[in-house]
Amino acid sequence: MKTGNSSGCVVAGIGGKAMPGWWSARVRDQRGQALVEAAFVVPLLVTLLLGIVYLGRAYSIYAIINHAAREGARYAVAPSCATCGNASPADVWTNAVEPLLSASGLQTSDVTHPPPTCEAMVSPGSWGPCQPLAVPGQETRWSVSLSYPFSLSVPFLPVELSSINISTQVTMRGEERE
Repeated sequence: MKTGNSSGCVVAGIGGKAMPGWWSARVRDQRGQALVEAAFVVPLLVTLLLGIVYLGRAYSIYAIINHAAREGARYAVAPSCATCGNASPADVWTNAVEPLLSASGLQTSDVTHPPPTCEAMVSPGSWGPCQPLAVPGQETRWSVSLSYPFSLSVPFLPVELSSINISTQVTMRGEERE
């Protein structure tokens, strides 16, 4: 059944009954609803997407500095040749860590790198300070630590979470050859 409303429009009713005129006007006025919903949802989705990208970059930086620290520790424990001389803490940074970080595209000036530390086994289960190759056959372990500042630029993120230090420490054991 179709009837006319006060504005002269004919409105089809549900189940053959006429719809009141105010209801039909209300149904027609919901055209902007999708735009309002999009205004709420799009910034959240963009923030989520940027957060995923930045966390992926942070993990990539962690993997790079962890790999560089492993290479530095491996360089420190690797046996030196007779004509090369012994590895010193400065050599670890210059010859192993810095080239790898540069090749990966990280600013080496931003990397915090305390000098690598060396410990020698004094007795089984007891470690003390060492000098590389001081005692032939002595078991040593080298630790290399690196830290890199990472800035987040994700919208709506609190200021205290906008910069983090990504750190790693790697320890490798080696036995000096006689």
